[in-house]
Amino acid sequence: MKFAINTLEFSKGDVLVMMSDGLAEAANENDEMFDYPRIKSLIEENCMKSPEEIKNVFFEDLNEWLKGGIPEDDVTLVIVKKVA
Repeated sequence: MKFAINTLEFSKGDVLVMMSDGLAEAANENDEMFDYPRIKSLIEENCMKSPEEIKNVFFEDLNEWLKGGIPEDDVTLVIVKKVA
């Protein structure tokens, strides 16, 4: 088994968002996916908030997108923010 190790430098205030594909692939009633450009915009617009607040923004927006429905796949978010 081969794998790669990546090293990134993080500065104070940097945010790392890791997610399952269930978020980007969550389809609304018109069969449109939530998609990665929308996710990128949400991160850029909310990166100054705490990880908990960022998570809440994601799930509120997803809930609106799905009109209260449940995604067909799991939606997992891990949000890390460097504070010092």
